[in-house]
Amino acid sequence: MFHKIVVALDYSEFSGPILDEAISLAKMMGAQLRLLNVLSLDDRAGYQFSVYPEGSYFALNAAQFERYREEWTAFKNRSLRLLEADLEAAKAASVSAELCQLDGSPGKSICEYAKNWDADLILMGRHGRTGINELFLGSVSNYVLHHAHCAVLTLNTPSQPRAEAAEVKPLKTAAT
Repeated sequence: MFHKIVVALDYSEFSGPILDEAISLAKMMGAQLRLLNVLSLDDRAGYQFSVYPEGSYFALNAAQFERYREEWTAFKNRSLRLLEADLEAAKAASVSAELCQLDGSPGKSICEYAKNWDADLILMGRHGRTGINELFLGSVSNYVLHHAHCAVLTLNTPSQPRAEAAEVKPLKTAAT
């Protein structure tokens, strides 16, 4: 039986049913949900440059960096609004839920968060990358499946985009 479920939400255009499944499972099991969104420079918004806390970065002039900072802040706020809406949906369904938004490597952050909270289950979507795409782009779900301390349930993403994500235009890069 699951009591503590981490729901990893990436807010890609195909991530809609993950929350619905999490709410159904939590109601059935009487479990608590932690809605987790990990923001990653590597996966998000088609950035052609990155500034990493470790100090490895491309040289940016002040205007480029300011534009990057504004775009990142807008992206982070948009993701937080979606996370808050999902939290309200869970609470409206009478499910105990909290939210968390982190910056970092998605797979590693999901595993660490689940372990620190002592979760019984991680529920997440799967983009279905295989072959060369998985080799170059990686697979967060694959990482989590191999590194999580608890059970992991992956859901294949649907063929229809999530309405909220489809309405939001992607951020522009400094090159555009």
